[in-house]
Amino acid sequence: MAVRYCVIMELIIKPTSQCNFACTFCSAGKLKIKKSKRVPDQIIKVIHTLNPSTIIFTGGDPLCVPIEYYNHVLELTDVPISLTSNLKSFYNNPQYWAPLLKNDRVGVATSFQYGNQRLWNHNTVYTETRFLDVVSRFESVVGYVPKFIAVIGNDNANKAIDHIFLAKSLGTKCKLNPVRAIGNSKITYPLYKMFDIWFDIKDRGLWDYVDQDPQFQGGCGFNSKHMCESCIRACWIDCHDKLHYGYCEELLSNGYSIPYEPICPIPTPQKLGIEQVISAKCYYCELYNLCNGCTFNRESAKWDPIFCQEMIKRKSLILQQKEWDIT
Repeated sequence: MAVRYCVIMELIIKPTSQCNFACTFCSAGKLKIKKSKRVPDQIIKVIHTLNPSTIIFTGGDPLCVPIEYYNHVLELTDVPISLTSNLKSFYNNPQYWAPLLKNDRVGVATSFQYGNQRLWNHNTVYTETRFLDVVSRFESVVGYVPKFIAVIGNDNANKAIDHIFLAKSLGTKCKLNPVRAIGNSKITYPLYKMFDIWFDIKDRGLWDYVDQDPQFQGGCGFNSKHMCESCIRACWIDCHDKLHYGYCEELLSNGYSIPYEPICPIPTPQKLGIEQVISAKCYYCELYNLCNGCTFNRESAKWDPIFCQEMIKRKSLILQQKEWDIT
């Protein structure tokens, strides 16, 4: 039988763990990533052998790395690249970053959320007023309003819908990510509570302003296809020049790496072993794929004694959402 390969391959690269924000929940807060002006040879090898369809740079904040790094990337490959940045470096020096960010092959996503956990510096909350100032400057220089990510936790869940109203007012989209126990955060916001938020958004007719794609095989949030291992790779180089490599950025941040391999075959879909699933009852539930599709969610759910009963409460409504294709 011929081996199949994933058509969509996202390569996530962390070029630095340095950040000019001071967010309390930072998932990269404990990482020690080596920063350089040019792409390290080990990362170059990953790019060339993996041949991704897109490269996403996260951090820390990727704009804490000199512009030469990304110019080097653009020389190495012709695939589109995306930077997920708080844009503070751009805001402070827009003319320096403009040539890169206006490049047709470069896209930008940013971040903002209500509450007091995302900090401009150690003493200053990143407010909506400042966020609007940042994206206004970005639009005037680069020419569009970037999509943004909001991290949702117990502190701001009651304002989750406000992020979507904000995205609508800006003519862009927002991705709602649950906070997870990674880095500086000790708490994971559960999947069943995220579904309450997503249902509310749909009921209000605002789904067009949500940057979450249930159809993407490895898409976080609605991952039910068990395809992350074939469609996503993440990597960085630590201060000892060691390559950290995995199929999930979040798992990798928590220390779960895999041996480097240049090709990612699509595995034959199969049931997870009894030691892997959340509960033996999962095998008989229509939400098996949804609850167990994400390794991080699966492991977090095992520590949540009410996870299954809360998901079952929402099962009927979840199954009605045929266009999401998440079962």
